[in-house]
Amino acid sequence: MSIGELFGVLRNMSDLKAHEEAAEQAANPEKLRDGPSGSGTTFAYTVEARLMFHKPEQFGDIILDKDWRQIHFKEGSTGIPPGNRYELPELLHAGAYSYEAAQALRWWFMADVHAKSPTGTLCLETRLVEYRIEFSYKAVPERVVEYVERASPAERAD
Repeated sequence: MSIGELFGVLRNMSDLKAHEEAAEQAANPEKLRDGPSGSGTTFAYTVEARLMFHKPEQFGDIILDKDWRQIHFKEGSTGIPPGNRYELPELLHAGAYSYEAAQALRWWFMADVHAKSPTGTLCLETRLVEYRIEFSYKAVPERVVEYVERASPAERAD
């Protein structure tokens, strides 16, 4: 038997073993292996503002007074960046952003107020609030959805 023929026999044996394992898992879904799992921590930031003035003033959709209020930015013209694969989409919907995005939006808000308000940014204060986000995930197999049986290595050799 040549070396090539020996590798062919070994490959067929390996294919047969993989086929048998797949058939067993299809027949016994409770033996499915757990998927990936993990946990981590990330940080997200919101932008807040207040107006230290004797009377409240409206800036766009928000009325500011001496209490801190979260600024919500609309997507689109203000340049809110789309989340990347490392950010949790839920945070973006809650008005929480990466540090860089929150800083950019904070300064955009101040520049917009300065341009549109008769008092400019006089008495306007802003801050970023940092949130530590802790998360964990675990992929647990529920069931075999579809199993397609292929020909065994012995049947393919014919």
